[in-house]
Amino acid sequence: TNAAGCVHTTTLNLTINQPTSETITETACSSYTYGGQTYTASGTYTQTSTNAAGCVHTTTLNLTINQPTAETITETACGSYTYGGQTYTASGTYTQTSTNAAGCVHTTTLNLTINQPTAETITETACGSYDWFGTNYSQSGTYTHISTNNAGCDHTTTLNLTINQPTAETITETACGSFDWNGTNYSQSGTYTHVSTNNAGCDHIATLNLTIESVSTPEGAAEQTFTEGDTVANIVINPTDVIWYATLADAQSMTNPISSTTILENGAVFYAVNTSESGCTSDIFSVTTWVTLGTESFDAFSLNVYPNPTSGDINFTSTKEIQMVNMYNILGQEVVSRTVNALEGHIDASGLPAGTYLMKLSSADASQTVKVIKK
Repeated sequence: TNAAGCVHTTTLNLTINQPTSETITETACSSYTYGGQTYTASGTYTQTSTNAAGCVHTTTLNLTINQPTAETITETACGSYTYGGQTYTASGTYTQTSTNAAGCVHTTTLNLTINQPTAETITETACGSYDWFGTNYSQSGTYTHISTNNAGCDHTTTLNLTINQPTAETITETACGSFDWNGTNYSQSGTYTHVSTNNAGCDHIATLNLTIESVSTPEGAAEQTFTEGDTVANIVINPTDVIWYATLADAQSMTNPISSTTILENGAVFYAVNTSESGCTSDIFSVTTWVTLGTESFDAFSLNVYPNPTSGDINFTSTKEIQMVNMYNILGQEVVSRTVNALEGHIDASGLPAGTYLMKLSSADASQTVKVIKK
């Protein structure tokens, strides 16, 4: 009704707009900003705004917040260290990033210590062989041994090795009486060794095969009695092949030897020296000869002594009666005394030692001395 009391008709042209809404699902790392709002935790969040129709617009956010991850690695290496495809040669702190299972950043921090290998070179010279770290080396060369240093890394030792060899020689000597060698006098045959140093500083071993010749001194009676006309060859001595000298000086110098046919003189002294094939000589042996004068000897053609040399019996015959037979060894000792009183006889010499003997055959007015060899 209007003011006049009449009907007032109002026509309403009405538009009804609807509110709107949406739902968003998001996944983010650490935080997520939406509609000016930053979220750091997973959850369902609602924001309202005005839509184009001027009505409320409601946004529902289903949010998942994943977190980045991190780790710290501490490593010690020798020389270099490779991690994540990267090689490091110096100590330090290094960072690498990757993506974790949630798709967020994974940060790896590497605390790295790089220790260094060490090395040394040794130069050695040895004789024959050299023992090094449990191995025996007998050849010159360059050898390597690897051990661990205090930092736990390789320690390489290089050995420059020179092997020098010991040397040896063998000497064979024959000497008379004794032999002087390297300051030592040797009087016995044998094998002797002397060790010295060669030019390389190693042992030089000299082996001496030594033969000492000891020539026996002639043996016999120092005084011997002979018949006038006897010669040096009649002197009874062992061995028989000695060299005779008329003076001691000649015997000492081995000069002016005399012949075995030299006539013996009463009271003369003769000197005998025994000589070996190699030229060694014995001590000098002297014999004083006494020559009996005025005693007849047997006729050389009437006296026969045989066999000579002998190994058993010694037979003798003569045209003149033989009264006595005496035998003496080279020392002048009587070994046989036999009364014969016959023109012939024999002496059993089988029991006598081998050697040279003087056999004296005597008659009433003559005597003859014969040198006999017993085998």
